[in-house]
Amino acid sequence: MQLASTPAFLTLPKELRDSIYEYALDGNTQVHVVPTTTERTQCTAWRLHHSTTPPVATYLSLLRCCRETYREVTALLNRASLPASTTVLQLHAAYPDMQTAFLRIPRPPERLHDLHIDLKLGNMWDPVFNTPGQQEVLMRPLFEILKRYCHYGPHMGRNQPLITPLKLDVVQIVVSSAITLSELDFVFDSPRSRLAMLFGRFKNLLMKLARSGILFDAIHAFEVRLRADLFDGDWHRMPVTSNMWDEQDYVFYHNAGFSWDANAITR
Repeated sequence: MQLASTPAFLTLPKELRDSIYEYALDGNTQVHVVPTTTERTQCTAWRLHHSTTPPVATYLSLLRCCRETYREVTALLNRASLPASTTVLQLHAAYPDMQTAFLRIPRPPERLHDLHIDLKLGNMWDPVFNTPGQQEVLMRPLFEILKRYCHYGPHMGRNQPLITPLKLDVVQIVVSSAITLSELDFVFDSPRSRLAMLFGRFKNLLMKLARSGILFDAIHAFEVRLRADLFDGDWHRMPVTSNMWDEQDYVFYHNAGFSWDANAITR
């Protein structure tokens, strides 16, 4: 019986193979886009939609090649020197529906990492954005998504929470219009001013949430900025603190029913 020859890839020097692995992992865990159904979750005034199929990282194909590549890639993943990954989540908000789609997920083991969120507003002129309870309209869906991600991971449709919740270093949020503002000029008056006004409200509510203490020890900081077509505004950084000196902000969100408890996740 003729024995199978060693794959050409494994004949390369180990240092070169590691460089190739690092290059593949640097695309960080981009996910395969596959047709899937979505699960709807009622979130006060919003309906959150997330995939019932777990996102699959592209680097997992390396683990399926053979035992040797599996050993080498898992050893690389466990290196302390490997840079932390950044999760990329896209949110499309067209009231009352908010669609979630992961474009990149964190590498194992589940360590402290960053989360980048592209929040695209689909209908900025909906009357709901003018209601008094702005924390419900502008902040509740984002809060529920962050809570579900930390307690359930990228597969938000899973039935059981993670044994150890994820912790986030920096949550970056870019707010933009889902439709090019130049196209909206023909239909609405001053779309840029409207987007800037909603961003200002969102930023102020996010700052109060960061100071409320509800997210303390789960998220280290928020960074938020406005994107208007090709123009990117400055980052506004908001450290997450305890509510020792900002009890008013804690009461503001606590009275609205905001809780980080996994048992309080809306299903």
